[in-house]
Amino acid sequence: MITKEWELVGREAAFAEKASHMQAVLAQKDAKIASLQQHVAELQSVVDVHIKEAITKREELRVAVMKREDLKPCMLNVHFPLDLPLSVP
Repeated sequence: MITKEWELVGREAAFAEKASHMQAVLAQKDAKIASLQQHVAELQSVVDVHIKEAITKREELRVAVMKREDLKPCMLNVHFPLDLPLSVP
């Protein structure tokens, strides 16, 4: 009978050790998940900034193209004299 009790105590200790190990592994995984979530949030904010910059640049380019298209007809009517000096004295 005592042998069976010692076996049971041994199994309980092994089970407790395994459960403790699993808890430690789970805690490590939770920490890794939290770290990755933080990294994703940081990257998302960087992406958001880049998107806003791209939208702003696109708008600037759109305005520049519109201005250039408005200037084209005017520039066709401008004649520059060919005898102007190339440099300013």
